[in-house]
Amino acid sequence: MKKLWDRKFFLFVLGIAVPIMVQNAITNFVALLDNIMIGRIGTEQMSGASHLRQNILHHQDAPLQRAALRKDAGEYPFHG
Repeated sequence: MKKLWDRKFFLFVLGIAVPIMVQNAITNFVALLDNIMIGRIGTEQMSGASHLRQNILHHQDAPLQRAALRKDAGEYPFHG
């Protein structure tokens, strides 16, 4: 019976997932600090900062999405 998780595949996925989780935690922490600091000023300013943060995150994710959608991306490195 074939194993469900190959060790090489699991380590590859973990190597990708851990940095993404760390980056997401840092981004959420910065957003929390922004909300605390800007929330003291007013709701309009808080809305503007939230809108700007969404645009920045969208533009950061766009190159990753384009790379994932490329047709010539090839095989994963764990396929031998």
